[in-house]
Amino acid sequence: MISIKTSRVMRGIAMIIVLISHYAGWMYVTAHNEQLRLVLGSWGPAGVDIFFLMSGYGLAKSGASITGVKSGCKYLARRFASVYVPYLLLSGLIMVYSGEWKYITFGKVGEYVIGYNYWYICILLAAYIMFAIVWSLFKNDTVRGALLCLGIAAFSYILFRMGRSYFWYVSNMSIAIGIIAGTFDNRFADIKKEKVLAVKTGIFFVGMLGFAASSVLFNRIYSVNPLGGKAYRIAMNVFFAVMILGIAYLIDKKCNRKSEHSGVVGIIGEYSLYIYILHTVLFWIMIIRLDWLGYVYAVVIVAAISIVISVIVGMLMKKYITDRLVNRLR
Repeated sequence: MISIKTSRVMRGIAMIIVLISHYAGWMYVTAHNEQLRLVLGSWGPAGVDIFFLMSGYGLAKSGASITGVKSGCKYLARRFASVYVPYLLLSGLIMVYSGEWKYITFGKVGEYVIGYNYWYICILLAAYIMFAIVWSLFKNDTVRGALLCLGIAAFSYILFRMGRSYFWYVSNMSIAIGIIAGTFDNRFADIKKEKVLAVKTGIFFVGMLGFAASSVLFNRIYSVNPLGGKAYRIAMNVFFAVMILGIAYLIDKKCNRKSEHSGVVGIIGEYSLYIYILHTVLFWIMIIRLDWLGYVYAVVIVAAISIVISVIVGMLMKKYITDRLVNRLR
């Protein structure tokens, strides 16, 4: 089992990877090492894989109490209260600040409601709905896992056919992997203690070897046709998620032994939703004002300030809005 503390640390690492990727991609001056910038800018999907994996795992663990349609609806309402409400409030404030509300249309309202401009939110909301429906209507864990995988795969295929950018679908199966892991890892208790480590290590090596093999195949195709190899790209992300799952299992005890708290990285993970929503607008507000420091120094300062502001906003919203909503929905 992966503890909440370990999950927070993993999500914190994921958020840091996403920040690095975004900041490298947004660099508006030529880097001293342009190749390094391009590499860092491509890290985003890896961070998303980790976050989606941990989100799926948390879904399965917290959704174990679902016993029918009524409890499933309550569970979905609590999830929406903790994720969708902060998104609506913060993105709404950003629209007001940017003046975008002046040019609002029915289409824009629709995009706002489904989280289109924050594709990450859109995918999570879809996964929450699918999870609540499947877990409410079916009791067998194997059936649940199979249907959930099919649902997420079908949803991802629709996004692909709609012409969405690859990041809309390439990491989605990581959610399913996390849900399956969270559903079935209680069976570790039925395995002899000395074999549990072997199983967890095996998960890591299967993921690592699969990731390496699919990476080689993808790069061979990509070097010839930059628009090809999408199936191998998805396989890369799936195996990467399996590898990260193995790492999370293996470090869990060690991570929990160090201290009672999850540290700075854990705090970043706990408030990663708020950091994700706010970091873009905070970046563009501050980066120009700090440009005289040089891009790298300015970005480091901007990242630190963005994290601090987002954590403060997250703490206030949790205390006065989301936690109260969630408690009322229990």
